[in-house]
Amino acid sequence: MIKFFRKIRLDALSRKRFTKYFTYAIGEIILVVIGILIALQVNNWNQNRLEKNREQKILKDLKIEFDANFNDLNRVKEQHEIVFYQFSEIQRITVSESYDAQLLDSLMLSTISWFSFTERLGASNNLINSGNLDILSNEALRNLITQWSGIVDDAKDDELFGNEFTRDTFLPFLAKTYPLTNTEDPHQKFFSKYVQNKSLKITPILEQKTVDWAVFLNNPEFQNLLSLRKIYEMHTISELEVAINACNEIRNLLNSEIDL
Repeated sequence: MIKFFRKIRLDALSRKRFTKYFTYAIGEIILVVIGILIALQVNNWNQNRLEKNREQKILKDLKIEFDANFNDLNRVKEQHEIVFYQFSEIQRITVSESYDAQLLDSLMLSTISWFSFTERLGASNNLINSGNLDILSNEALRNLITQWSGIVDDAKDDELFGNEFTRDTFLPFLAKTYPLTNTEDPHQKFFSKYVQNKSLKITPILEQKTVDWAVFLNNPEFQNLLSLRKIYEMHTISELEVAINACNEIRNLLNSEIDL
């Protein structure tokens, strides 16, 4: 088409038909501009398609990451809740003075147990560190992913505080005042639910020792330590709930953005 206009334009120039010449010259320029615009549009379309494909890949990687985080957060929260309720049960038994040695030994397992959420780092970490967070078109999703590390840190800080308290304060006290060998059998029952190798067993070798539960449970230091640990569990559970809600919101946004 451009060659056709150029031929007519040159023919008009040779015949000194300047009006016709300028008309076809302008037409030739318009055709060139249109061609350039079309090429740019095609290039932009291809670029947008590539960016969209890249975003979809990242969204799917994020979904895998946050699904794993969501499942582990719920698992850990459930364990913290079990420990919290077992502490409450020990307190209720102390008040009622209905001492069941087997039950109490089982409940004492909770006093030496702790759990930690392990964040699955992956696509979100890479996205933030590489400075490519803007590839996510959903602003709410970008904001939540930016806030995610801070939310996780709050939950892990409370967990760490409670774990350190158990390790550094509660366990040394129990080692001096309670026969921890009595918890081996309850430990075996607990781990049998989670350990795949069923041949791995905690076989008690020492005989269980008799505990004067009235004296032990009414020890003011024990009750204070138990109450503190219970309070730490409450704080941890509340922070884990915040993290679970944020994680679930991220998952919902991801599901809405991923092309089926």
